[in-house]
Amino acid sequence: MKKFIIAVCFTFLVFFAAGLDSKAATSIETTLYVNGKFVDCEVQPYTKSGVSFVPLRAISNSLGITNIHYNGEDKSISVNDGYKTITFYVNQKKVLVNGYEYYINQAPHITNNTTMVPMEFIADNYNLSSSWDSLTKSLIVVKNGVSPNQFTRTSEGYLPEDVIWLSRIVQVEAGYASYECKLGVANVVINRKNSPKFPNTIKAVIFAQGQFPPAHKSGFSTMTPSAECIAVAKKALNGHNNVSSSLYFNNRPFSSKSGDLYKVINGEYFYY
Repeated sequence: MKKFIIAVCFTFLVFFAAGLDSKAATSIETTLYVNGKFVDCEVQPYTKSGVSFVPLRAISNSLGITNIHYNGEDKSISVNDGYKTITFYVNQKKVLVNGYEYYINQAPHITNNTTMVPMEFIADNYNLSSSWDSLTKSLIVVKNGVSPNQFTRTSEGYLPEDVIWLSRIVQVEAGYASYECKLGVANVVINRKNSPKFPNTIKAVIFAQGQFPPAHKSGFSTMTPSAECIAVAKKALNGHNNVSSSLYFNNRPFSSKSGDLYKVINGEYFYY
């Protein structure tokens, strides 16, 4: 009886831990866009107690503000755009704007050696507006007067439409499979986008002639992907790669590419 109880408890702990891992793996990361451009953040923006926090250096640099100074004595960090100096104090609600003292609802804090500040205060002081794309978990920040729906593709990062197209192909190709298999499929598409052998955008790769038959079926271009597939797509776009430089996958072995096999996940064969 005692052995049975121990076995049951162990099984429960295994499933509980697996559930935690699955939840962590499929949580959707937030992406920041400023004036239509992807912002590479050392720490992704997040919401705490109903307040959106963004990395101060990343949001400042994206606005063209590079004069940033940290004072280790009073744990303050100041940004100056040439017209206005804003000084935040870590773990304090006091903020100085050109020497005038203000108080904010949520204090700046440090996350993974990065100063995170309330987006609302930045927006108010730099004439910005922000919107939230709930499907792709994108925080879209623009100067007032600039359309939040206009995006500029650069050599770095990705756009909300890339998240949607990648999520769709993951869902139709591997919606039945594990997180690892979904991630592998997403990375094959990204690897192709980065390869000179294929088109250079996610959408173009997906719709390339003879490559992904499900993409040409009715309803694919308008389907709303699941939250799990969106989470996987963003993980892959943010650099989580489990299939190296694989460019192909199939649910049966390719006899002509046996020497190029990288790994098998849930019965899907991934090849270089």
